[in-house]
Amino acid sequence: MHLSLACLSTLAVLSASLAFAQSAPPLIDLPLAGSLANRGSLGGDATLAVYAPGEAAVFDDGALGECLDFTQASRHGGVFGQDTTPAGSAVVFPGDKLAGLETFTIMLWARQNPTADGVSARLGMTESGWDWTPAVNGLSISFGSGQDKAGHTFKYKAMERAKFPPLTDWRFNAVVVDKDTVRGYLGGLGLPPVLLGEQPRTGPRPQAWGNLVIGNLLTIRPFNGWLAHFRLYDRALSGDEIAAAAAADLTAATTARPRFPQPRPDPARPLVFKRSSIPFSTRWQRPDALPVMQSFHATDCLWVYGTKKEYAAAIQAAGLRYQGTLNGLQGTDKATPDKPAAGDPSGRHEDLDGNKNMPSWMVTFKPPHYTGCCNHPAFRDLFFTAAKAHVDIGVDMLHVDDAAMNASWVRYGGVCFCEHCRAGFRDYLRKAHTPEELKALGIDAIDSFDYRQHLKDHGVPDAAAYRKQFKTLPLTPDFIAFQIESTRTFYRDFRAKLNEWSPQKYIAISVNDCIPMPAADGSHVHSDLVDFYHGEVYDRTFAASLAGNKTADALGLQFVSTPVLQGTADGARTLALSYALGQLHLVPWDIYMGSDETGSVPRYFGTREEFGALYDLIHEHPELFDTYQSVAEIAVLVNADVETSARVTRFCENLAARQIPFHLVVAATKQARIPLRDADLRTVKALVTLSPVETLAPDDRACLDRVAAENRFRLVRADADLDRFLATRDMDLLQFEGPAKVYLFPRAAPDGSVIIHVVNWNSTPDLKQPEAYTHVTVALKHPQRWGVIGKATYWQPGEAPTDLAPEPHADSVRLTLPRLATWGIVALPPPANAPTQP
Repeated sequence: MHLSLACLSTLAVLSASLAFAQSAPPLIDLPLAGSLANRGSLGGDATLAVYAPGEAAVFDDGALGECLDFTQASRHGGVFGQDTTPAGSAVVFPGDKLAGLETFTIMLWARQNPTADGVSARLGMTESGWDWTPAVNGLSISFGSGQDKAGHTFKYKAMERAKFPPLTDWRFNAVVVDKDTVRGYLGGLGLPPVLLGEQPRTGPRPQAWGNLVIGNLLTIRPFNGWLAHFRLYDRALSGDEIAAAAAADLTAATTARPRFPQPRPDPARPLVFKRSSIPFSTRWQRPDALPVMQSFHATDCLWVYGTKKEYAAAIQAAGLRYQGTLNGLQGTDKATPDKPAAGDPSGRHEDLDGNKNMPSWMVTFKPPHYTGCCNHPAFRDLFFTAAKAHVDIGVDMLHVDDAAMNASWVRYGGVCFCEHCRAGFRDYLRKAHTPEELKALGIDAIDSFDYRQHLKDHGVPDAAAYRKQFKTLPLTPDFIAFQIESTRTFYRDFRAKLNEWSPQKYIAISVNDCIPMPAADGSHVHSDLVDFYHGEVYDRTFAASLAGNKTADALGLQFVSTPVLQGTADGARTLALSYALGQLHLVPWDIYMGSDETGSVPRYFGTREEFGALYDLIHEHPELFDTYQSVAEIAVLVNADVETSARVTRFCENLAARQIPFHLVVAATKQARIPLRDADLRTVKALVTLSPVETLAPDDRACLDRVAAENRFRLVRADADLDRFLATRDMDLLQFEGPAKVYLFPRAAPDGSVIIHVVNWNSTPDLKQPEAYTHVTVALKHPQRWGVIGKATYWQPGEAPTDLAPEPHADSVRLTLPRLATWGIVALPPPANAPTQP
């Protein structure tokens, strides 16, 4: 009997829904989802009116799918006679056609911000028709104003409170105004609309309503929360039709789930490597290297000094790509051995005393190693001749070690004052400054200006004094800018020559800048000129590797990390982190470990026993890497012209420690031109302004303003309570139940499948072994955002895959991992209710 009644009830709802769908459409139907176009019979568009700077509503995702987020309003409602300043924003529909409505029905989904308190906020109103207000235990509507104002309040009984959703949950609000009566309804995500009461209709009945305003009253009573799907009918709907409308919204919401974060758009330049590539390096053309490469399943042999054609051919014949190597000290073997630059034919850097520059870590190298000047014709000739020799042996790629050249040594080496730099700087100043500006800088005659002589005439007698005063000298900013542009010109010329020498095969260029960092004290001078980064990671902290990999992602480049490792566990965890973030990690073999005035540390040669299982996993299961992209709803805005490396790394580490997926969005103009991209901004819901927007270059600010005008993301201050912000929006998607320093990194594929890299940074004190854990749990919070998860698979290096049993709860789906050493990968197939990503 109960089954029969349930079936009859279901049929009744379906019949009502069908009848409702076939009935006359509403006059106004604003889903408030992605646009403000009216789908109702009146047509037209609503607009977003912003009543206070920085308080505009933005499109967001909620349990009902897309909605409007009004949480930027500075208050919720307001106190009569006290809160009289404009606040918040509103959706406004023109009222020229809203006249003569004797009977009508209005519906709106609303959720108050859990962090906002206040009274008298408005769901909606018309300028001379009605005024609609939410209440803790119901809702109210009034007609008219002043002495003619008449109100109708609908409340549920106190004993029924547990049945109804609170204001801070999604509520379905509806008011039906008939010729003689007014009815109020309240429902929720799990509660069909309930009739709260029916009252005789009172108050004036104006023929013309004026504009319809949703989410505010007269600019001073903003709603602080989320609103979704407003409808206005020109008739009094029945209770069944009200129920059918709410049911239709919930049905539409289920087809739109899961609302998973969007992948980062593809970079502007094509990637050089697959994400499952395994790079290897033998720093010189070692005859014993090829079997070792093959034992690690290497796909690319990178960063190799030497030009023996038969060696490169043997590597390529084994199925690997081969990369030759050049150097910012190219031709140092042609330099004179002692320090004075006079008479040196190889184009070395020259300091204020006329001496060459030697890097501190190369003082024991033989022959003496002196840095080359990219403005000097002799160095350029040596460098490009060597590059042509590599092209002639058929290299696939070229790497430049010690690559920053003049852009770096101008700050750290007190150079360069060769005749070509002095002439080039004179030309730079002539173009960069007006005669008046030059005079203010102490330059009276630019045509005869010589920077070396100028310094000596102005109290800087020698190289030692120059290094001490460097940061405070008036021409230092210009000299740095000149040497940066000189270096960039050199690399443009390098690319042009490669294209000329190899017109059929594009030869990718990488540079060694250690860890890329989007900061004024970092180095990204090559970021828009080269194809990938390849650098030694001396800083072994989690924060440094995280920020470096995230920076490469933001720049649209791949980063091949070279580990200057301190133990097997140390190398394994940076390897895991690199691949978890979509980057690459050099096989730890033939690794430079540093040098100083006492000599070089022995090179590191890792073994299969130490690292083989990690690379076996990558090689045997490329499907876990190649099609997956980083996903995030939070982006962090970084102006690399003004930021510091310490602030960037610290902020990245704080986000990762709280299991918050994020992207860096980088802009710069000084070291390189890194423009903001519309596409990077359109895939996130919040942009955290680590760098103030006011610091951006005009073009980047215009890009930000252009996308912000689409009302799709929220600007969030870097010192805001991010945990609270994310929790109120169901954006805190991941939690790890286990020890600290275990990090979760989700990635998604176009088919809707998701993998979660689990990276354990904990190790024994000697850094040789990871601290392994058993029965730790990954919690997928807000299950409705993940979709229906029927199964999960767990992968670990050296282990067979394990099926995990999802443990569903109201607030999360828990996945318990049987064991975690350094690295695990949780693979989730597309959920049953997941639409395919575009």
